[in-house]
Amino acid sequence: MENTMKWWAECTEMWRERWSRVRDERNQARIAIDKLIKTLHEVQEDTLRYFDAKEEADKEIKRLREEVQQLRSELAHN
Repeated sequence: MENTMKWWAECTEMWRERWSRVRDERNQARIAIDKLIKTLHEVQEDTLRYFDAKEEADKEIKRLREEVQQLRSELAHN
């Protein structure tokens, strides 16, 4: 009887240790996922800012090219 009680106590302790490790790994994975999600959102925001800046730069380039073309045509007529 004493051996059986000892076996159950050891078995219970072993399962507690295993589940404790599993719980700790799960919690660490959640923290890592949260960090990755935060980084992803930051990268997405940066990407949107870069696309907006590129679009503005493209508009400015187009405007300047049109202005240069207009100045060239004015010079050609004079």
